[in-house]
Amino acid sequence: MQISLDVDSSTDEGDREFTIKATSGSRATEQKAIIALEGRLGASAIINHLKSNWIIYTVVIVDLILILIIIFAVRRMVGKRQ
Repeated sequence: MQISLDVDSSTDEGDREFTIKATSGSRATEQKAIIALEGRLGASAIINHLKSNWIIYTVVIVDLILILIIIFAVRRMVGKRQ
């Protein structure tokens, strides 16, 4: 199940509590939920994300470079045989 919420752009950031009510036939159940609203994705948010996850991005970039080196080496080896 997926629930989509449209939030007005003028809504303040922070935690909001709401109640989800589900009904099926004669049965009904309610569950309280909290959702954290964050501001729009701007340059500062992207920079903060990169700063906090720089190790992951470094590993990914190094892996991509190694994969390209391996592909290049294999192509050279196959090209010499022919």
